[in-house]
Parts: sequence; structure tokens; C-alpha cells
Amino acid sequence: MLERISLSVDGVKRLEVLTQLCSGKLSQRAAAQVFGVTERHVRRLQKSYEAHGASALVSGHCGKQSNNRMDETV
Repeated sequence: MLERISLSVDGVKRLEVLTQLCSGKLSQRAAAQVFGVTERHVRRLQKSYEAHGASALVSGHCGKQSNNRMDETV
């Protein structure tokens, strides 16, 4: 069964870079420069992407209510 995932434009760019990283076409250092993060964070992203696929790039808070929301009675 296919799973549909909605990604932002930035998420699609991350997916493309992580795909290149996992295939060996791009180094962790180059990916870190593209993302503007550290190499350590790139390793975390790569590990998560390899374990969960593209769904690893979707925020875990997506679809949930804000913690800073106003009370419904207001």
C-alpha cells in the first residue's frame, strides 16, 4: 500500500539531497553546506531517512494543535 506524504518545497529539496547522500553522489560535508547545518546533524538526518524513508522529513508536530493556542471559549 502506498503512503502519501506532503512535503514543503524545502522538504523536497532535503529529500533530493538525502537521496544523493545515500547513493554516494554527495558527501556529508557537502550536504551540511547545502542544508546550513553541521555534519553531525546530517548524520542524524541520514540515519532517520534510511530507517523511515521520506516520512522522516515530515515534522512530528504536523497535524497537531499548537501548544500556545487560545482556549476555545475565547
